[in-house]
Amino acid sequence: MKTLDLETKSVSGDYSDHMALEPWRVRQGKAFILSISVYHENNQCTHVENPTPAQLIEILDDLAGCEVFAHNSVFDVAWLIASIQPKKFGSIPECVRKIRWRDSMLLAKWVLNGQKFERLHYSLSLANLVGDALRDDPDVQQFIDFKKQGEISEDSEYWNLRGQLDVLWTHKLVNRLFPRLAPTQYVGWIIESKCIVPVANSWLIGLKIDKQRLLRLHDELAEEDRLIHVKTGFDISMATSPKRLGNLLFDQMGLTSVKNTPTGNPSTDEESLKKIEYSLKQAGDERAKLVDQIMDVRYNATIRSKYVKTTLTALERTGDGYVYPIPKLFGTSSGRFTYSNETVKGVKVSLAAHQMPRKEKRVREAVICEEGMGISEWDAAGQESRIMCLHSRDPVMTDIFLNHKNFHSMTACNIIGVPYNTFQAKVDAEDPEAIEYRQMGKLTNLSCNFRISGPALSAQAFTKYDMLIPIPVGNKLVSTFKHTYIGVPRYWDRAIQNARQTGYTNSASDRRYQIDTWDRAWMSEQSALSLPIQATGADHKLIAIATVHEKNPDALFLMDLHDALFYIVPRKEEHDNIGATLNSIDYKGLWSQLDVNIPLPFEGKYGTSFRDVK
Repeated sequence: MKTLDLETKSVSGDYSDHMALEPWRVRQGKAFILSISVYHENNQCTHVENPTPAQLIEILDDLAGCEVFAHNSVFDVAWLIASIQPKKFGSIPECVRKIRWRDSMLLAKWVLNGQKFERLHYSLSLANLVGDALRDDPDVQQFIDFKKQGEISEDSEYWNLRGQLDVLWTHKLVNRLFPRLAPTQYVGWIIESKCIVPVANSWLIGLKIDKQRLLRLHDELAEEDRLIHVKTGFDISMATSPKRLGNLLFDQMGLTSVKNTPTGNPSTDEESLKKIEYSLKQAGDERAKLVDQIMDVRYNATIRSKYVKTTLTALERTGDGYVYPIPKLFGTSSGRFTYSNETVKGVKVSLAAHQMPRKEKRVREAVICEEGMGISEWDAAGQESRIMCLHSRDPVMTDIFLNHKNFHSMTACNIIGVPYNTFQAKVDAEDPEAIEYRQMGKLTNLSCNFRISGPALSAQAFTKYDMLIPIPVGNKLVSTFKHTYIGVPRYWDRAIQNARQTGYTNSASDRRYQIDTWDRAWMSEQSALSLPIQATGADHKLIAIATVHEKNPDALFLMDLHDALFYIVPRKEEHDNIGATLNSIDYKGLWSQLDVNIPLPFEGKYGTSFRDVK
């Protein structure tokens, strides 16, 4: 086992420009690798300052086939790729691909993930982990004090020495943490490690933005707001002022608030407004229309701020027509990706990529690809339901997915009490009533996986899906789900019991989430039964990313968004090749905690913008 660290620098020499934290700056000629350090098993350290691409290749060639740890490996690997391969859409260098990359920060997350660490806002920085895991080392405080100097130092000599110390302490940290990784977790951790290279390369690719489309969207939103003002007389600026909006809704209009803010004022957040509108509609109150239009204005303000303004600000900084969301493997407790849109606080380099709205096509069509390239999107079809089927071992779900039946139709026919084949024939014939009941089946399936009451489902139907469902109907939907898929409630009980006994809940690859606060039983129980499903979803996509990286070198991973994986491809044929790879994955042997007895398919779309493919 070897450890590696890079120190990087802006060409300007000014660390305050933060370009030393942006690996894509290498290809702009604005940043470079100041030094590379490699620590070997024999207590020897290779250290090269201002390495040339040829020197980097030589060092990496010597590491071919070796297990090489870095702390936040995605960062180091991205810098190495950018320094060796000058082309954005060029092949990932073989000298990078041949190394078995590992990450001490990811390793720490695998062994430390849980409620306790969330309460502590536990930092996974090298200094914090070393100070905790190696507190018995006599030299540890000296290292931590040295690291703190980096907060103010612009001295290259300091950074060159820091690289050599980082690889030493990363080596010590791995030796201390690795024995805490359970044997049943090893395969899952290795699969995630295999994603380091494609994810690092995706950071360098970034997202190409159609700036003119964003500017048009800004004008479209303004016109929508103007029309609402003309129709209702509503002061548009009031929508983004909680105090003024609260005064209108609760003092002038006499509406009843559904919750208060921490300061005791009536809340006007989106959820509260949705619930108020729901109550008004239930009562047939005409004021629901104004609340709905206020939410439209609020929505427009969010799109304008979060996606239009932020993206335009990011484009000014990046300067090349691309934005660069910063990927974070194991970014959530479930193991799913997250993306940051800031290099440091306040320095925007992207839109909020992982929150890109599913239904706002005007935002999605502004994310495009380079001329001559294509965007290949692969959605994990019905992922959550299929994974619930695997965990619950429910016989009806198993029959549905094995025999390619329509899951939502199956639920709908049980709601209304007709045979499945009869109902599905009406759906296939596009019978309006059957289509409507199938939507009700879909709502039920999407809402009931993780325990929900009838009143909560009724409220959620409106706040999430704009469906008005009376509470008695909500009660019936919940009851139907439980009686149709009897394995699911049994899974809930089993998952909670296992978590209480072991102190953790886990995914198919034994990614664990430690639960230690049962005094708030409902919340911990919800974590116990939902984390295995969500974390197995993360496992599923990591297997997909690692497999495509290995078998389809011309497919360049772009991002993970919602339930889908996105790639940049040079031709439509490569899109089809990705699909062949994804839908031939054999999951047996990859998941230590789960027997896969149903298909886990991916469904693909191809186009030149995110609107085309989603």
